[in-house]
Amino acid sequence: MTELAAALCAKAALAAALAARAAIARLGEAPPPPLDRIAGWRPLSNVIALHAGDVFFGNVGAAPRLDFTVIGPAVNTASRVEAMAKALSRTIVLTEPVARLLDAPLELLGEHALRGVDAPVRLYAPAEGRGDGRASRDSAPCPRA
Repeated sequence: MTELAAALCAKAALAAALAARAAIARLGEAPPPPLDRIAGWRPLSNVIALHAGDVFFGNVGAAPRLDFTVIGPAVNTASRVEAMAKALSRTIVLTEPVARLLDAPLELLGEHALRGVDAPVRLYAPAEGRGDGRASRDSAPCPRA
């Protein structure tokens, strides 16, 4: 993948994460029927980790029990970043490989040791109140690999 293609994918991923966060917030503020009639229903919460790296993907298993999966160090790192996002009370956290590809304003959260990852990982979050990071309508989509 070219650097331009990777940057387009990073921009699209951040835009999707921001859109998902906004949609979940709207759902919590005004739950639609039938959620609004469920006693004790509370707004959903989530965190999103954005990381870039090489993965292996495909079907694993035999015909009776076939699963599509993604494996590799990048998957493990993304999972650990997602757990760290919860600890940092952030809804969206990005790693250095993604942050380098973006021109959106980001806040450095520091370097963090992640379980099962050899070196500390530098983490970022979208800078709140300084642009929404959405892809413009005329921006190109993420190219297929």
